[in-house]
Amino acid sequence: MRMALLAMTVATLSGAATAAEPASTAATGASGDRDRIVCRKTLETGSLVKKNKQCFTLAEWDRIYAANREGNEKTRAQLSSGYNCEATGTC
Repeated sequence: MRMALLAMTVATLSGAATAAEPASTAATGASGDRDRIVCRKTLETGSLVKKNKQCFTLAEWDRIYAANREGNEKTRAQLSSGYNCEATGTC
């Protein structure tokens, strides 16, 4: 069970590390830029060729990255505090 949690954590962290975060849009100053749609291609896990295209506004990309960072921080905190999923029954 610990291996599954560790594997999930590594996958999450490696996915977040490889994804390029957008440059800060606060420097642009134009609120219209926040509504601009940006498409990004990501590699599909387990494939060397297949890519997925995802299109969101800059504001939505910021929310996605914030949610990813929050999830990563939560996982890191659980692992560093000696979290045991078997004891809590959440495995």
